[in-house]
Amino acid sequence: MKTLVAVLTVLAALLGAVGGAGIGFAWTVKAHLETDVQLGCALLQTAETAGYLTRERRAQLVDKVVPAISKGAPPRPGADVVRKFADVWWDNIREDQKSGCPGV
Repeated sequence: MKTLVAVLTVLAALLGAVGGAGIGFAWTVKAHLETDVQLGCALLQTAETAGYLTRERRAQLVDKVVPAISKGAPPRPGADVVRKFADVWWDNIREDQKSGCPGV
């Protein structure tokens, strides 16, 4: 009986530790993501307000990551997906900026 109690106690402690670590990790990741999104929104808003970042400039930045086909670079697999993602991301950030970057 004592062995069963000891095993169950160790098992309960182990489950509690693993559960606590998992919840703590998830909480930390969520906090980091929120902070990164808020910082990104504020930086983009500042760059646009200063006139540094425009749609044309963004296209140039995307071209550095995904070479433009018009420049004679061989097409890369997934290049269209990256460009579409960049456009959607840009538009979503612009929507956030309209509300003044909530939480900043």
